[in-house]
Amino acid sequence: MLAVILIAAVSGCRDVIPFQDITTITGYQLNGALTTASGVPIEGADVSLVYNYEFLGDVPSDTVQVVVTKPVSFVDVAVYTPTYDLVRQLFFDNRNEGPVPHFYWNGRDRNNNLVPSGKYLIRYVIDTTIVKYTPWIVEAHTTAATDVGGKFTISGTQLPIGDVFDIYDNTNTYLGTYRVAQTINLRFTRLGQISTYYDVGLLSNKITTRTFILQ
Repeated sequence: MLAVILIAAVSGCRDVIPFQDITTITGYQLNGALTTASGVPIEGADVSLVYNYEFLGDVPSDTVQVVVTKPVSFVDVAVYTPTYDLVRQLFFDNRNEGPVPHFYWNGRDRNNNLVPSGKYLIRYVIDTTIVKYTPWIVEAHTTAATDVGGKFTISGTQLPIGDVFDIYDNTNTYLGTYRVAQTINLRFTRLGQISTYYDVGLLSNKITTRTFILQ
């Protein structure tokens, strides 16, 4: 889901300061630290994550059609994490013969709480057959919080760099096909203070370590 947000906060005026150690991993990971301008660690700040995208085209990449071919079939549409943990049920009932529509998800879990930014999967099942998993990107949600040392980590499915997905709006109108770029935007919020960093570059197969300043 491509969230349309207005990031009004001004980026911290100081340059992002990298640590010296870089550890090899598979994929992407950001180990960050948030401090005051004088270097004091900031605990309890929310870290929101927004992605950058590369436009690939105006033809959907997901071409698998979900169709009920019998007079009536049971249809199960639900959101899962990439490790197949259930997040929210979108539809669970009988449907008559015909195409099953594309289902929009608002980025909330079964308890109506906002999920962290990241990659999710919408699973379509007809009777007992899994027809497909459709990737869905959630962004602009709180993804981490700083600890007592001002540190936070963003990794794994929260950084689906290079993944391709189709974007739909809340009326199920197709808006285009995009790839998640290798730079991200971070917004730090604590007690009314907000600082935003744009185009934070990530290293492939290495842990990216950065220090950020809350202005």
